[in-house]
Amino acid sequence: MRMRVYEIRRIKSPRTRVRGKRYLSKEEAERLLNREHVIEEKIDGKLTTFECPSYPNLTFFAEEMSKTHTIYYKNLPDSLFVVDIYDRKSGRFLPCSERIRCTIATGKLPPPIIKKSTRTSVEELEEMVFTRESAFRTEINPEMKSALKHISEIADVKNLMEGVVVKSTKGDARGKMVNPLFERIIDEIGRWERFSYDNRIVFLSEEEFIKYWEERVEKPLGIKIEDKEKFYQIYASTWRRKPSL
Repeated sequence: MRMRVYEIRRIKSPRTRVRGKRYLSKEEAERLLNREHVIEEKIDGKLTTFECPSYPNLTFFAEEMSKTHTIYYKNLPDSLFVVDIYDRKSGRFLPCSERIRCTIATGKLPPPIIKKSTRTSVEELEEMVFTRESAFRTEINPEMKSALKHISEIADVKNLMEGVVVKSTKGDARGKMVNPLFERIIDEIGRWERFSYDNRIVFLSEEEFIKYWEERVEKPLGIKIEDKEKFYQIYASTWRRKPSL
C-alpha cells in the first residue's frame, strides 16, 4: 500500500504560529502530547526516501543533509538521517522501537532524541524550541549571514535547532514545532536555495558511533541496543550514501 504524501503538520503555540502553515487541530495535538511519545530534534534538510532489499516492504524516509539550507551544520555524522519508516504491506508507520532497530541495521542514524514522555505541554515544547541547543554545532548558513549582517540577533545566533518533532511511540501520529526565526529569515532575504553552501559531514570512529547511539538514542528512550560494533561496520560501508544491503 503506497502512501500519498508524507506530511508532518505543526503544533499550534502562541510564540511559533506562522500564517499559511498546516496545523494539527487542538484535539489532535492534545491526543499526541498526552500519550506515550518521543521528542526529536528537527533537522534542516531535504526529505528523501530509500528502500533496502533486506526490508522489501519498507520505505525509509530520511533527511538528506549534504546541502546547507537555513542552518549550517558543522559536525554531522552522516548525510542521511532516518526520520520515519513506512510499512507498505500494513499501510502503517513502524512503532518507535521497530523504527530504531531497522535504522541501525541499515547503518544509518536517527535524529537526536531529546526525551520520551507520556505528557508534554505546548509550553514545554516552546521552551525546547527557543532555548535548547542543537546536538550538532550550528549557525546560520554563512552565505545567508552576509545578507543578514544588518540584523545581528539573527546573523550571530549559534547552535540553534530548527525545531522539534513529536511522534507517538506507536507510530500513528506526529507533529512538529518550528522556530519562527526561519520565517523571518525568508521574509528578509528569501529561501536558502539562493545561498549555496555545504554542511560539514564528519565520519565517526567506532567509539563515537557507539557514543551517539548511547547518548542520543538509548539513554532518552531507556533502551539497550546490542551489537553496535557490528552495525558500525555497516555505517562505515554506507557512509554518505543510501544503503543497498
